[in-house]
Amino acid sequence: MHAFPPRRMSAEILVPRLGWSMEEATFSAWLRKEGDTVRPGDPLFALESDKATQEVEALDGGVLHLPSDAPKPGDIVRVGQRIGLLIPPGASARGEAAPQVTHEVPALPAPVPGMSDPMAAANPEPASALEASTKPGFPISKSRAPVTPRARRVARELGVALEELSGTGRGGRIREHDVRQAASKPQPGLGRWRKAIAARLSEGARQSVPVTLHTSVDVSRWVEWRNHRKTVSSPHEVPVPSFTVMMAWLCGQVLPDHPALNARWDGDRLHRLAEIHVGIAVDTDEGLVVPVIRHANRLKLPEFAAAFATLVEKARNQKLASSEFGGGTFTVSSLGAFGIEFFTPVLNYPECAILGLGQIKRQPVFCGDQVQAQDRMALSLTFDHRALDGAPAARFLQSLAAAMESWGME
Repeated sequence: MHAFPPRRMSAEILVPRLGWSMEEATFSAWLRKEGDTVRPGDPLFALESDKATQEVEALDGGVLHLPSDAPKPGDIVRVGQRIGLLIPPGASARGEAAPQVTHEVPALPAPVPGMSDPMAAANPEPASALEASTKPGFPISKSRAPVTPRARRVARELGVALEELSGTGRGGRIREHDVRQAASKPQPGLGRWRKAIAARLSEGARQSVPVTLHTSVDVSRWVEWRNHRKTVSSPHEVPVPSFTVMMAWLCGQVLPDHPALNARWDGDRLHRLAEIHVGIAVDTDEGLVVPVIRHANRLKLPEFAAAFATLVEKARNQKLASSEFGGGTFTVSSLGAFGIEFFTPVLNYPECAILGLGQIKRQPVFCGDQVQAQDRMALSLTFDHRALDGAPAARFLQSLAAAMESWGME
């Protein structure tokens, strides 16, 4: 008697969990068409979570079948939701419907206390543990059309979502004319990144009780130090860090003495954390993103500056991995380059504090009976009054001021 191999069954395509607390995501695009033959490892579809888009690869092989309720770009899908089938070649989807194989979405390990943000872990569980595997990528536009630099700049100024446009240039290139024409029409909704930013800021406004303290500090030694470094640094060395990078690094050195500000909310529980992960707000063509330098208190200034430069390059090329902009414990934001002195930075919830940096101005200051010219930087510290009171926040600013004013030449 001949033994026949068992008939292969269809495999369901399920929405994987891309982060520790992810429950739903925005479906971006199918990367294969109905009827395409799919091999294990082939990119199958893309999901948008917060500010990252990830391509999801197939673990099984077969012919792609999309049911009538298959998601379309922009639809919200939930973790574990069935969105399609991979059926054996030659089999019909109807005939294979009964014996489908369901890959159960396993429970992820419990999150680290205080790091409930989907991107809190530096190395989150790969989605290959679920129905499909993922790899971090850049935001995927509907057409993947090239965009001219001028069109990107104008789109940013006018708030036009490039992923929604079709270009009229050669090869589908999106030009300034396309952007301005789109801006003149009623917009159906916000762009994906703007939606993510709006959602995060709205959550922070609902959940927190923000208070902002303003002060200015003498950074004359900083200015002197940077000017000195510019004259002695070789072209092969790491560029002299900006004032924003220097301040973010200094926050990492000072925060161990002010644990009340290095904290995160997890629901209604507040966790003060031993590890210090400092985020720096970066303005990109697609919107605001906050890359995070982990273990900032352990790094020397050149190491911190080099790590940040790498993250900025990734952010502006839309190649940040999701683990590189989540899980921060303190954020720094700067508007000094735009001539702004004091402002009210919005909390990067669930963090409890954010420091805003203003313009550095040369000012006359009374020191006793003498008048001195000082380079002074405006600081604006927003903190969640539920997590700490004004006095601890003020002491943190005093510590920063003392560290800056005693900055020594190297």
